[in-house]
Amino acid sequence: QGARGEPDLAAQHAPPGLGLVRHPGGLDGIAVVEGEVRKLAPQLPAPDDKSGVKIDYVAKRLAVALAPLGFKRKGRLLTLAAGEGDAAHWRIVHVQAGKWNEGPRGEFYVNLAVQYPALMRLAAQRQGMAWLLEHLDKPDEAAGQARARLGHLMSALPPEHPCARPGNVDEWKFSRHVDIEPLADGVVRGLLDVGVPWLEQHG
Repeated sequence: QGARGEPDLAAQHAPPGLGLVRHPGGLDGIAVVEGEVRKLAPQLPAPDDKSGVKIDYVAKRLAVALAPLGFKRKGRLLTLAAGEGDAAHWRIVHVQAGKWNEGPRGEFYVNLAVQYPALMRLAAQRQGMAWLLEHLDKPDEAAGQARARLGHLMSALPPEHPCARPGNVDEWKFSRHVDIEPLADGVVRGLLDVGVPWLEQHG
């Protein structure tokens, strides 16, 4: 179930014929990868674990939630190839660490992007932009033609929305005193309810 008691977007968008299984790693325990049901529950970090371990945990949680949609994870980068011909593009989710993270405390951002190689080819025709041709087959959040931060999108929601965040904040902060599991739950909810529709709208 989603944040409003509705079916999760992940379940709604799962390719037909794929079985779904519950497990403790995702918000609602659903994970399917390449047509196979797998146990993908990431290990919960300890309060004193380093910030990188905690951010990796969040990225893995997001990967579990997005797996039924076809997203693939490489480190903290989650990508989905969609469209054909000139409409071919990548839908990108990137979990970015804060610059000043230290020990068990820090912050992270969830960046969203849609990247069209066809538009990059056009841009590469401009003087001094030929270097773009070297990146046509590499999904890169920074090269996206449409970009947003999930935290900002959630902060812009009406206060009554279940995914709304107070204040105009882009980042999620954590420390040894912050339980990373419910924090990750909120990020997963926001990505499924707000981030995925944004990617689909711009894709």
